[in-house]
Amino acid sequence: MVTWKPPPRGWMCLNSDGSVSAGNAAGFYRNLGGGTVTRAELAGVTFGLQTAWRLGFRKEVAQVDSAVAIQLIKEGRDCHPYFVLVNQIRGLLARDWEVDLQHVLVNQIKAGVF
Repeated sequence: MVTWKPPPRGWMCLNSDGSVSAGNAAGFYRNLGGGTVTRAELAGVTFGLQTAWRLGFRKEVAQVDSAVAIQLIKEGRDCHPYFVLVNQIRGLLARDWEVDLQHVLVNQIKAGVF
């Protein structure tokens, strides 16, 4: 079962939920222009991990509500249209830190199910 759990003590938590509205994709607070929900999810994960790294966090739980995005990140398909974003995320994950990539349903995050 996919459920939200608080991060372990000493870890930070990144929750990502991409969305598309009226043909525009948004990741976090950024307008990405056109695109799909998957692109917005991947852009959100990229931005979130970059921010966590820049702020000095070295133990990060990255919670994403898109099973498709998680699968793309884990498989690293080089023929996918979003390969650049996926490759960027995989590069971030390869840095000297601990990142636990998790699939969590967004309605559980928004409802505050702890």
